[in-house]
Amino acid sequence: MGLDTLEDHYRCLFEAMPGSCILLRNDSPRFTILAATAEYLKQSGTVKGSIVGKGIFEAFPGNTADSTDTGTDNLKASFAQVLQHKKPHHLPVQRYDIEGGNGNFSERYWRAVNKPVFSTAGEVVYIIHSAEDITAEVKAAEMEMNFKGLEERERDLRNLVLQAPIGICVMDAATLVSRIVNESFVEIAGKPINEIIGCMYWDSFAEARPFYEEALNRVVKHGVKFSANEVEVPLIRHGKLEIVHVTFIYEPLKDSNGVVKKVVVWVLDNTPQVIARRRVEESETKFRAMAESTPVLIAVGDETSNATYFNRAWTVLTGRPMEDLLKYGWVDLVHPDEKQRYTNIYLDSYAV
Repeated sequence: MGLDTLEDHYRCLFEAMPGSCILLRNDSPRFTILAATAEYLKQSGTVKGSIVGKGIFEAFPGNTADSTDTGTDNLKASFAQVLQHKKPHHLPVQRYDIEGGNGNFSERYWRAVNKPVFSTAGEVVYIIHSAEDITAEVKAAEMEMNFKGLEERERDLRNLVLQAPIGICVMDAATLVSRIVNESFVEIAGKPINEIIGCMYWDSFAEARPFYEEALNRVVKHGVKFSANEVEVPLIRHGKLEIVHVTFIYEPLKDSNGVVKKVVVWVLDNTPQVIARRRVEESETKFRAMAESTPVLIAVGDETSNATYFNRAWTVLTGRPMEDLLKYGWVDLVHPDEKQRYTNIYLDSYAV
């Protein structure tokens, strides 16, 4: 069985696997991404076509503008450990920022492990990179550290909440009355601040109560935080019912006796990212549907000039299966007298 056939099997297996992971080829220092699970695509905010076939550091360049983001260096060091010792390497909690569609980076934290996959000769041919997004946990832990001794530092707490760049609401655990909210929370809620401050939480957000009241009750009763990632939540914003996509945490704050005294709601609005990702997915689906139905020859190449897609018209014209077209390309189909000219035209298009 050839290498390409094996890689095709691995791709199929990966797309069906649970968990958040990608399959990398050992072509150091590139480490080409061969496959990605659905959970990994969701957590990284990407789609398959935007990362598969690229080197991992090309797909995820890291935030070079922030010297505190050492994610790429630490990941390279981890790969080196795997290749040198031929055994899994676990990274500590790792910051690795993700670039958004507008070119800005969002601060993200991950729990990651790299595992080698061996050939029959005992050589490392692939690396399975597993990464769990724990940003919400890290942020919640940071908030919890800042909230120690809550009663003694109420003024500091208020200042911290009001200045935070993320949406925060602090409520009394016994009554669920909101006592402190910042501007980011008010903006996400889409309600006047006087409809939140001093009001029982579920009076302010009655439309979301059927979905999350039980979760909040457990936080108060058992003192265990609740988190939700990119969930759809109905909210009446600016007088209209909207479906927003948010990542949020209900975090219990306890006194020295372990009694839950307050609950902090930490929230991020993911709606723009979710909508952008869906548009990319819809655009890719529409393109493929169009490409597969047209008699016109359509092929797509990546930034290194390697072909990544041929439409059905190519297979009909050439009689070659898609696998052969992707493997051997189209150059050998051109008449020998014209081969060099067409090759030069193709390559020149990448030099623009």
